[in-house]
Amino acid sequence: MSDIVEKISYRTDRESTPKHFHDCHQILFVVDGEADLEINGRTRQVKGGTLIFISRFEYHAVTVKSEWYCRYVLRISPTTDVLNTTEQTLLSVLENRPAKFTHFVELAQLSEKYRKLFSEIELEYRGCALLRDYLLDKLLNRLLAQIYRDFPYLFAKKQNKLQEESLA
Repeated sequence: MSDIVEKISYRTDRESTPKHFHDCHQILFVVDGEADLEINGRTRQVKGGTLIFISRFEYHAVTVKSEWYCRYVLRISPTTDVLNTTEQTLLSVLENRPAKFTHFVELAQLSEKYRKLFSEIELEYRGCALLRDYLLDKLLNRLLAQIYRDFPYLFAKKQNKLQEESLA
């Protein structure tokens, strides 16, 4: 198993989930449908094209509102001691958040780009090819770097120094 990617799945079930938490971080990408998603007591309607960030131990619940509810659920290990500085910076979207952090991002015209990234991670996760774990970690970094490029305000200010640095 990858050091960082615990699991990714593409789900199409309409099952609502009561308030719960996980001992891992999650990034959800709603591909199609609508639901009410509650995080830490605050509820928001989500729909296709919404990216959602849920940190370890954050209480959340989902109430499906549409006939279709398709989404990727990416679970990320809370253990970051194996990461280099750039990777830790990219994971700051799940930890050490800025004061005006939002759990929800509407992707609009970027939706297809993110669907492809999640699909690539999910395909690699299901496979058994050589270097699978290595590629999963690299694909997660690619996803997080894209989020950083498109939505730098989601990251703590001190982390924004990456804008001037190379991610190589």
